Amino acid sequence: MKTNWYRFIWVALCGFLGVICPVDKTTIGGDATAEFRVAGYLPDYRVAQFDLQASAGLTDLILFSAEPTAAGGLDLGRLKNVPWVKFREFKTKHRVRLILCVGGWERSAQFAAVARTPENRRPFAKAAVRVCLDERLDGIDIDWEHPQNAAEQENYGQLLTELRTVFQPHGLVLSVTVAAWQKLPAETFKAVDWIQVMA
Repeated sequence: MKTNWYRFIWVALCGFLGVICPVDKTTIGGDATAEFRVAGYLPDYRVAQFDLQASAGLTDLILFSAEPTAAGGLDLGRLKNVPWVKFREFKTKHRVRLILCVGGWERSAQFAAVARTPENRRPFAKAAVRVCLDERLDGIDIDWEHPQNAAEQENYGQLLTELRTVFQPHGLVLSVTVAAWQKLPAETFKAVDWIQVMA
């Protein structure tokens, strides 16, 4: 237990949001013997400061962030300076899951449009799979801040269900990051591998 707390404090001091939660030991990717996840969010504006060696205690490195487009695509413009090759080497060497966050504060404006119809949900899901395969990512973290009404909450569940359907054949993980007060539809809990709570 001391090791887990030490690693959590260490991640927090490095300028990340550390998240510790139980995880099933059969979870795809990462260290299957770990009892806790140690997840660090790396924002695009701190990529150049990231120390790949000093961060070896992580189980999950979450890159923040891409943005959904109204037509159901993914805008990776903020991540143009990410050294993908180095991150892939880091992932392989330390058995760390490499996950892409989509959304976040001021980066969630198009989620309502994406989630509203199957015509937008499907291409979004396909775009998410494509970036994971292209960059050897282990999955996607969705951070919609925030659905504004019951209809958007229901659409959120349908979007996550669509993502789960196309992720499963590739063994990709799916998570959501939510505010503590945020309501989630029942479909969310069936679709995601874990839920991260902002605090």
